[in-house]
Amino acid sequence: MPSFLNAMTRQIPSSSIHAATQKAEAYRREGKKVVIFSIGRPDFDTPAHIKEAAKAALDKGYVHYTPNMGILPLREAVAEHIKRQTGVSYDPKTEVMITCGGQQAILLTMKAVLEPGDEVLLPSPGYGLYYNCASIADARVRAYALKAPDFGWGGAEAGERTKMLFINSPHNPTGAVLSKEELGQIADFAKANNLLVVSDEAYDRLLYDGLEHRSIASEPGMRDRTVILGSFSKTYSMTGWRIGYLAGPAEVIRGMALLQQSFVLSVNSFAQWGAVEAMTGPQDCVEEMRQQFDIRRKAMMEALSTIPNVSFAAPKGAFYIYLNHEKTGLDPVRFCAKLLDEYYVACVPGSEYGPYAGCNTRLSCATGLDDCLEGVDRIRKMVASL
Repeated sequence: MPSFLNAMTRQIPSSSIHAATQKAEAYRREGKKVVIFSIGRPDFDTPAHIKEAAKAALDKGYVHYTPNMGILPLREAVAEHIKRQTGVSYDPKTEVMITCGGQQAILLTMKAVLEPGDEVLLPSPGYGLYYNCASIADARVRAYALKAPDFGWGGAEAGERTKMLFINSPHNPTGAVLSKEELGQIADFAKANNLLVVSDEAYDRLLYDGLEHRSIASEPGMRDRTVILGSFSKTYSMTGWRIGYLAGPAEVIRGMALLQQSFVLSVNSFAQWGAVEAMTGPQDCVEEMRQQFDIRRKAMMEALSTIPNVSFAAPKGAFYIYLNHEKTGLDPVRFCAKLLDEYYVACVPGSEYGPYAGCNTRLSCATGLDDCLEGVDRIRKMVASL
C-alpha cells in the first residue's frame, strides 16, 4: 500500500509518554496492579466550583464560537494572574490569547515566528514536544545542555539563524527552578543575540521549599522579547479541558491569532468560562494540591535515596523526579522496559528529552501517595535484581 504521508509527518516520533501509559493501561485491563509514573496528569478531580461554572455556561447557552483570541473575561483573568505572579502587565485585548492547551501554544509560537531553516534553542533535558513542534514548524533545533547536577542554566551557543530560545521553569522533567541570577544571565544572552524567549511557565504555582515563581519577562528589557506560555492543566487539574494561554508582544499575539483561526478557529466556549472561574474563584484548591504533591515528592525522595546505584537532584518545582541510573548498567530505554514489563511500573526514559538527557528516567509524583511508595519499592526490587 502506498504511503501518502509527507516527509515531515513521517519523521515525527511517537511519544514515549503515550507508549508507556498505553501499555500500562493494557496491563491494568489484564488485571495487573500497575503504578503509573509516566504521565504528568494530576490524579485530583477538577475542583467543583470550576466544573459548576462550566455547567452554568452551558445552561446559559454559551455553546457557540468565541473570538479567535479567546473570551475577554478569561484574557483579563490571565493578565491579572501574570501581573500577580511576575509584576509584568499585559493588555488583555492585544497581548493575551487563549489556546487549546499549552501544547498548542508551543506550536503556534514556533509557526508564527520561525521561518523554514531558522534555529530554535531548546533545553536538554527538555519537554519532548518542543522538539516535535520544531520539526512541524520546519525549524532547525540547536539543543543546549542544562548544567549538571542541578539542571540550571549553563549557557548556550547561538548561530547566525538562531531566532528563538525556549526556557522552562519550573522544569519538566527535572523539577529545576531558575534563580534570579540565572534569569539575568539568560536575559543578557537573549539581548546580545537578538532572540525571542519563550518562557514555559506551566508549573508556575507548583514550587516548594519556600521558593517563589520568577519570570524572565520581569528582567530589564525582556518584556517585549518574551512570550509567556501557561496552562490550566497542572495548576487546576484540568488536563482534559485543553485550556492554555500566551502573553507577549501584540504583533506576535496577533500573528498567532491568525494561525488560530485556521487551525481550530476558537477554543471551547464553556470550558473557557470554567477557566475564568478557576483564575478568579477560590484558590484554596491550588494550595491543597500543591501540598499533596510536596508530600509525595518528599516521600519518594526519602525512599529513593536508600536505593543503591541511583541518584537524583532534589526537584524544587513541578511534580517530577529525574532519576539517574547510570550505575545500574541499564540505559533509559532498557531500564523503563524492564521496570514496566517485569515490575509493572510505567516511567519515561530520558531519551524522550533531547540529546543531553543523560542516563535518566522521569518519575511523576502526580499519583496517590500509596502508589508513589509502592512504585519506588518496585524500583528498589528491580535494581537489587541486577
